[in-house]
Amino acid sequence: MSNFLRNIALIFFLFFAICESQGQDISFSQYYSNAMHLNPALTGNSYVPRLSFQYRNQWTGLESTFANYSASFDTYIEALRGGLGLQILDEDQASGTINALSANLNYSFYSTFSRKYVLKMGFQVSYFQSSLNWDKLIFSDMIDPLTGKIVSGKEVKITSSDRAIDFSTGITFGTKNFHLGVAANHITKAQLVNNDSLTDLLPLKLTFHAGTDLTLAKETKKKNATTLAIRLMFQQQKIFQQINYHLSLTKKPFRCGIALRQHFSPQINTDAMIVLLGIVSNTFEMNYSYDITLSKLTQATSGSHEISLIIYFLNYNSQKKNTPHAIECPK
Repeated sequence: MSNFLRNIALIFFLFFAICESQGQDISFSQYYSNAMHLNPALTGNSYVPRLSFQYRNQWTGLESTFANYSASFDTYIEALRGGLGLQILDEDQASGTINALSANLNYSFYSTFSRKYVLKMGFQVSYFQSSLNWDKLIFSDMIDPLTGKIVSGKEVKITSSDRAIDFSTGITFGTKNFHLGVAANHITKAQLVNNDSLTDLLPLKLTFHAGTDLTLAKETKKKNATTLAIRLMFQQQKIFQQINYHLSLTKKPFRCGIALRQHFSPQINTDAMIVLLGIVSNTFEMNYSYDITLSKLTQATSGSHEISLIIYFLNYNSQKKNTPHAIECPK
């Protein structure tokens, strides 16, 4: 078994080594609630049909806010020995001035070496489109110097829409209460097609994540189990690097948690502390988190809000117990 674990470590090392790091994709504070966005290999990891929604309203103190939306469905398919899923992501920047939309089709394959160890490999193909709403732009010659009112400008209106086909992949390795994974998004560095011309590349994004679940109090006939979830995630895209540390305590039907996010480029910066409250059952989860900005942007941004909802169409716990080689879904 020691040789097997060394081989697994080698796979993860090579996965990082062959990927050179290259602006930023949509980033959620509750990344663990959006499994397919975190890593394609986690597709179907709940082992039951799962419907997930996520909404993030970033920097609410600014006049022009940033909003992110995610909707996905995935399920484990025994005949495929893996998971299949579809996800829609929408990014609304500066109150609709710039919009980015992507549709992602995911497949993951599960390789089981024993009832204790599971290796998963995932693949994602995406259609990406971004657009610019010209009508929301205000140029200097559109501001009347006497009244301050907005008038028509002399700029020539253009239609700007970028499109691309994109590919991503990832692997995870886990046991019942522990997991680690690596994902690489935009591995082909697809070029955006703008009015039949090629523009900037989609920059490669690398993600490393790990976590464990500790049982602090076992479940009895009268009491639900109390569990502590420990999560760590590191991401790099171009020169941007960030790391998230997460702790959450769950005793059904309640969950509470705290997290910290740091950026390392161009310098070390503690960006935000995140507080989490949630309601959990065997068939659904609903979580709310608030980002308390700790950087120099504190007074200007007023923080960020995020809500996630996950619906399991079968009883999650009972199905997991009857599924061979099932491992914990990272939350």
